[in-house]
Amino acid sequence: MLELTEEDALQRLRAQDPAALSWLIGRYNRYVASIVCAVLGARCRVQDAEELTADVFYSVFRRAEAISPGKLQAYLGAAARNRAKDFLRKQAPIEADLDTIALPDGANAPEQELLRRERQARVRAAIEAMSPVDREIFLRYYYYLQPAPEIAQAMGLTHGAVRTRLSRGRAALKKILLQEDAVWT
Repeated sequence: MLELTEEDALQRLRAQDPAALSWLIGRYNRYVASIVCAVLGARCRVQDAEELTADVFYSVFRRAEAISPGKLQAYLGAAARNRAKDFLRKQAPIEADLDTIALPDGANAPEQELLRRERQARVRAAIEAMSPVDREIFLRYYYYLQPAPEIAQAMGLTHGAVRTRLSRGRAALKKILLQEDAVWT
């Protein structure tokens, strides 16, 4: 695979070099797809995420001259968020059917498996209840293991703002789960 710096890749993208686009996709595909899925939340289907991710890379290829040097990752993040938000606006509201989400089978007893699935559904619902920005930060940090400074740069926030939103997200998740645990006991 071609090894480039971001600046070299950006110059080659401006020259419409397909090899630079391949490099860009190889390096940032998971990053862009994770942002798309974070914005789509429960509505994130593999096919939609793949199409939106491809749209983001196509737009970068077409509009490379609009990207400032050193801002490629931030541009990709903003483009992914905007593309996913546009997609949501065009979709009719749907309800997430948590029963149809495939969960891996375990060797647990049926009762324990049921409790595990219920807890997993409550965690998903609690994350879905977060604001889109908080949910995106939360998923990037805990699910995709992206460092807070990197999240801050990609989303145009300060490092402190990311840490504050993570703290708020943890507190909200804890509160929701503790309230639900009280109902279940």
